[in-house]
Amino acid sequence: MPKARSAAVLPPSPGALGRAMAELEALRRHLLTIDPTIGEDEKLLADMFDAEGGDALDVIARVVRAAMEAEDMAAAADKRAREIAQRKARFELRSEALRNVARQALLACGVPKLEREDFTASITKGSQGKVIITDEKGLRPEFLHQPKPPEPNKAAIKEALLAGKLVPGAVLSNPEPGFSVRRV
Repeated sequence: MPKARSAAVLPPSPGALGRAMAELEALRRHLLTIDPTIGEDEKLLADMFDAEGGDALDVIARVVRAAMEAEDMAAAADKRAREIAQRKARFELRSEALRNVARQALLACGVPKLEREDFTASITKGSQGKVIITDEKGLRPEFLHQPKPPEPNKAAIKEALLAGKLVPGAVLSNPEPGFSVRRV
């Protein structure tokens, strides 16, 4: 591959190239302290920093190309991580939906517990009810978060309701039965 260099730029002097090669060697050692895994790929190091493969500018060009390749790999890994996160979210939604179906079916059958060789599924008492906002405009300021526009602070509302206080604009729902699956 021919080297693309601008005709307007003078090549560095042999002394400058020598200093650059010494600096590149120091930077190679520094790079190994920052990312020791690079040392595991001796061919990568040799390809990037081998002075016999050209002058300092050629070495710098190889280092830049390696950096660009690492950026591409990071972008690909990031894309894959996002895809996996989306897939994880789909599986979590599916799990929640399937557990809810099983809970509803056990309730409909009047069966509080289902035991099998690999799991035990049980209807549990259920936790406290969820906060249901019936009139957001009727909520007092202490029950609103302060982002623009203010939104209900359900944790504060629930605390007040559980303490027996009246919170205009909010009530507690009836507790729904919980569902537990214990793997054996």
